[in-house]
Amino acid sequence: MASLSPFGATSILNGTAPPATLYAQLHIGDPTPAGTSAVGAGAGTRKVVTRTASVAGGPSTNDVVVAWVPYTVTEVITHVSFWSAVSGGNCWFVEELPSSVPVTAGEAAFWDVGDISFEMEQYA
Repeated sequence: MASLSPFGATSILNGTAPPATLYAQLHIGDPTPAGTSAVGAGAGTRKVVTRTASVAGGPSTNDVVVAWVPYTVTEVITHVSFWSAVSGGNCWFVEELPSSVPVTAGEAAFWDVGDISFEMEQYA
């Protein structure tokens, strides 16, 4: 589950919803709350992440494969950040992966449909 960045949390509290389309950026270390540090060199540009609508407060998940093909260098991915634009823009979410993902140059780094989940803690 991705955590809101300071920008994302402030925006939601001020009445702005995240954009329908987000852009994923891969990181090889802690990207910091701003999502700007340790950007993976092999990822190149951010990739589009469209997602399903949340039903009854449940998660919203990616509805298309998100892939970097081919990955250009060998490195280990540890985090991902989600942005409002393919370049520049605002970081909305940051997530540490449950386990690091080694990627070899020439291979693909990707998430299948449903692998990325956006959720908010709900009062029960």
